[in-house]
Amino acid sequence: MSHTRWYVRRNNKVVGPFPQPQIEEYLSSGKLLRSDEISHDRETWISIDQCGHFPQTPKPAPASTHGHHRWYIRKHGKVAGPFPQAQIAEYLVLGRLVRSDEISLDRETWVSVQDSGYFPEGAGQIQVCESEEEGAWLSERAQARHRWLDERLYADTDAAAERRQAEPEPLQALRHDHQVTKQMILAERRQGPKLWVGLLVFLSLAAAAAGIWYGQGDGVVLVKATVGPPDCNASGPGVNWSGCTKVAANLQGAKLRHSKLVGTKLDEADIRIADLSLADLSRASLRAANLEGAGLRAADLTGADLTGANLAATDLSYATFTGAKLDGVRLDGARLDKAAWIDGRICAEGSVGACR
Repeated sequence: MSHTRWYVRRNNKVVGPFPQPQIEEYLSSGKLLRSDEISHDRETWISIDQCGHFPQTPKPAPASTHGHHRWYIRKHGKVAGPFPQAQIAEYLVLGRLVRSDEISLDRETWVSVQDSGYFPEGAGQIQVCESEEEGAWLSERAQARHRWLDERLYADTDAAAERRQAEPEPLQALRHDHQVTKQMILAERRQGPKLWVGLLVFLSLAAAAAGIWYGQGDGVVLVKATVGPPDCNASGPGVNWSGCTKVAANLQGAKLRHSKLVGTKLDEADIRIADLSLADLSRASLRAANLEGAGLRAADLTGADLTGANLAATDLSYATFTGAKLDGVRLDGARLDKAAWIDGRICAEGSVGACR
C-alpha cells in the first residue's frame, strides 16, 4: 500500500492526491492532523487515524532527499520547469511566485505551494548586503537573472510580439542624444579638458535618467552601461576587452570592476587578488588561470571555460555560472552565497568551497 495516492479533505476542501510518504511527512510536521479525512477514490472518506495505513509515530521523510526535488510550476494555465527546490523558494522571496500558484513533481498531481508543505512561510529571506546601494543592485540583478532563466517558458505569442516592437520614443531620443554627445566629445577632446569633462558628466546623467525612466514600467529592467568598442590595450575599471587575447597575462591586483570581457582568452593568466566584481566574463576562456583571492562578486561567468582554474578564496557571491565548465577547478575557501550554479541551483547563504 506504500504506492497508494491519497486525497485529503479538510473543512470541505479536497486536495491531492499525494503519495503515502508525503502524507506521513505532513503528519510528522503537523500540517495534517490524524482527525483529517483521506480517500483513495474521492468517494469513501475516513480519518487518518482510522484508516490503518499510518502508524501512530510515522516515519519521517529522509532528510537527504527533501531538498533535491525538482518542481514543475503551473501559473495561469502554463507549465514551466522543472526547477530545483531552492530556486522555487527564491522565486517566492522575489515575488515571481505566490503561494497560491500550483506545483508538481510529475506534471500530473498538482497542489498549491501553500498546501505542498515544502515551502514554509518566511523562509529564505534575502540577507542585507554590505551597503544599501550594492544590496539594491544585487537584488535587482537577481530578479533580472531569474527572468532570463525562465522568461521563454512563460512567454506567449503576444508577449514575443511586444518584445519585437520598436523602442519607446523617449528612449529613442535619449539614444540619439547619446550618439550626438559622443561625437561632440570626440570633436572637442583636443580643445581642453573642461568641456570634455562637462560633456562626459552630461552623458553619465543622461544614461542614469534612461535607467530611471525605463525602470518605471512593469517589472525592473536592467540596462548595462554602454561601453566603447573593444580596446585590448586599455586598462582600468570598465575596460572592454571582449575578444582580446590575454593568455598568460600578469593581471595580479588589476582593477577590472564593471569590465566587459566577453569571450576574452585569459588562459594561464595571473589574476590573483584582482577586482572583477560585476564584470561580464561570459564565454571567456580561463583555463588554468590563477584567480586566487580575486573579487568576482556578481560577475557573469555564463558559458565561461574555467577548466583547471584556481578560484581558491575568491568572492563569487551572486555570480552566475550557467553553462560554465568547471572541470578540475579549485574552490577552496571560495564564497558562493546566492550564486546561480551550473545545474540551476541557487547556492545557499554561507556556501564556502561548494554550492550547498
